Amino acid sequence: MNFEKRIKNEIFVETSNMSVKKIKKNEIKNVSVDEFPLFSEKEIEEIFKSEKRIENENMENKSLNDIFEKNSNALKTLNMDQETIKKIQEKLVDYIFIENPKYIKIGKYIRWVKKSINSSGQYKLNSGASVLKITTNINNEIVLTCKTNNIFLKIKFDDCLIFQKLSFDEKLILCAFEHVKNIS
Repeated sequence: MNFEKRIKNEIFVETSNMSVKKIKKNEIKNVSVDEFPLFSEKEIEEIFKSEKRIENENMENKSLNDIFEKNSNALKTLNMDQETIKKIQEKLVDYIFIENPKYIKIGKYIRWVKKSINSSGQYKLNSGASVLKITTNINNEIVLTCKTNNIFLKIKFDDCLIFQKLSFDEKLILCAFEHVKNIS
């Protein structure tokens, strides 16, 4: 049984050989959102039984819309103007706000916004880095050691809003949760 599901500007399609193909929005021709078939109960059960099930309770029982709202609410705590929030949200489509350091996974890619305004008087979404290590400093602050393009960085968790990239499996499970919410 085939299924298709939209995630922002992409569609993930299960093919007949059980692989999943990602199709960009601009590759779709003459297809409306309403034409996509829904997940069957059996498909949802198979997703949840998958070996790569979400280990992050931060995403349990959430949909992609819930994640978008969570990201939006986090950005609003910085009292940014709506236009800045919208620009940053567009770049965080595949990310989830991490409010507790226990949800950060080593090896995952993160992006962050410092809670303080930069020298140009604005908040900036940093391009991101992969998390290598999570430690505490002498002041008992949580510090993330990250790497990007052979540059090592240390980021204080409490000084930033941290957004972690969602894996393909996590996005697929979030789609399933969204479907369950819609049929409930």
